[in-house]
Amino acid sequence: MNCWSKERIERMIAEGLEESLTLDYKRADSLAGKDDKKKIEITKDVSSFANSAGGIIIYGVAEYKEEVRRHLPERLDPIKRTDVSKEWLDQIIQSIQPRIDGLTIHPVTISVADNTVCYVVEVPQSHTAHMA
Repeated sequence: MNCWSKERIERMIAEGLEESLTLDYKRADSLAGKDDKKKIEITKDVSSFANSAGGIIIYGVAEYKEEVRRHLPERLDPIKRTDVSKEWLDQIIQSIQPRIDGLTIHPVTISVADNTVCYVVEVPQSHTAHMA
């Protein structure tokens, strides 16, 4: 069951839910371009969560740039679904070896008119070492 919604993400932003060992926010441009460097960064982020306590990565939320608020969510920074699909993101994540069982990607619609989403990646804790 998908309990992720635009409202839930907006509430996290409004409440200033800070990044932690089990929560990470990523701007839309962390998926843009689809170059090898971005693919490697995605696999490193997901692998590190699986290799530790597990957690949530939300692609499509911008953090503040100022040092004092650096790990706090500032605003939605949605991703155009036509630029980056769930299938593309899933394909990159599935390149991690061994595969991470139980990983789920939730596309959360931000605007139907603009065809934009945030991708919420739920990474379970694994007891196997995963390599990006």
